Amino acid sequence: MEFGNRVANLSFIARFVNGSTELATLRAQSFGTGVITLTGAAISGGFFHGLTVTFQKTTFRTAVIGSTDGIVTVAVDVVPIKHVSNGVVTMVVTTDLNNVGS
Repeated sequence: MEFGNRVANLSFIARFVNGSTELATLRAQSFGTGVITLTGAAISGGFFHGLTVTFQKTTFRTAVIGSTDGIVTVAVDVVPIKHVSNGVVTMVVTTDLNNVGS
């Protein structure tokens, strides 16, 4: 038996040129939409099994873990936030099975 709340999280390591626009945007914790797409085997006629997960509003939590020769290495956590009209997350599944999620 499982207990507690389930949590989805996404983290990654990235490298940036020190002082770059991309690093500044990341550090400013700008809002955006996070999308993860998985594509599986072909169903038929160009259609594939798949899953798309959309975090409707996200920001970043960052920590610099290194800086060498003008390149900054940053650990990044993507933090989902509730969007006013779209909620936190939506998922779309493409499959040849009937009644998935019902």
